Formats: sequence, C-alpha cells, structure tokens
Amino acid sequence: MNVVIEFYRLRELDNAHALLGRVVCEVIDTDAAIGMARSLFRTLDMPQEPDIVSINDDLRHELYCATLRPVWKEAALSDRRFIREGQQQ
Repeated sequence: MNVVIEFYRLRELDNAHALLGRVVCEVIDTDAAIGMARSLFRTLDMPQEPDIVSINDDLRHELYCATLRPVWKEAALSDRRFIREGQQQ
C-alpha cells in the first residue's frame, strides 16, 4: 500500500504545526510503515527535529499518529518506541 509519512514541529503556545518532511512510499502494512517512519526519523534531512509523526494512506486516511519524545532522539530506537498521543510509556 502507498503511505504518506509526515513529520511536524509543534509550537505549544498556539498548537501550530509546521511540516518538516513528507515522504511517499510503498509498504506492505501499517507496521512496516511505522518501521519506515523510524528509519526516516534517523536519516531524513529535516531543518529541525520533529515533534510529531503522522502516517496516512494514499486517500489521506490517518493510519498512525504519535508524538516523539526527546528520549527517542537517541541513535538507537527500540521496537515500539513510538507512543500514541496520550499514552504513557
């Protein structure tokens, strides 16, 4: 399936979102898309470090959305480190 992976920076003052990066790719399922987002988080050249990742299908239906905590900005990201907004690790 085709997915669009987007990385955003969030301004907490007024909840404004700035798009930092967008990649369209083909994956086999949602788990593969999350894995691709993890890889892109480490390798995609973005002007700032993102706060939010969003994964949508080619019809713009949201498949996954998560906040990125500062601890995830380490070199090694373990499996299932992306946590949905509102959940505790």
